[in-house]
Amino acid sequence: MTVFLTHLAPSEAVNCYQCTPANSGCGDDPFDASNHQDWLKPCPGVKTCLKTYNDDNLVSSRACNTRDECLGEEYLLCNATNYCVFQQCCYGDGCNSAPVAIPFSVLLTAFMVPAIWVFIK
Repeated sequence: MTVFLTHLAPSEAVNCYQCTPANSGCGDDPFDASNHQDWLKPCPGVKTCLKTYNDDNLVSSRACNTRDECLGEEYLLCNATNYCVFQQCCYGDGCNSAPVAIPFSVLLTAFMVPAIWVFIK
């Protein structure tokens, strides 16, 4: 039983890409994960990864989340001085290498507006 539990615990952790703007290529989106496998590192005891964007909408870092659960898929995080960053939280090994996904509601709106316009005419 002890052997089973020791093998179970490490599998709960996730591997996330971990880099900052000081690392050339960290801010690329889309991110070429094949060239940066050395940045894919284990996050002991954590189940989620983060990709953080600065106020210019450029990727500023990729890291392990400090929480096991995401506050939301995407959210704005502001500090006491009103400096805000946009964060994407995800589940799964290397998930913070993926480019920003366009939410379904945006795609639906993009198709519905012309359809309504045609219908009204």
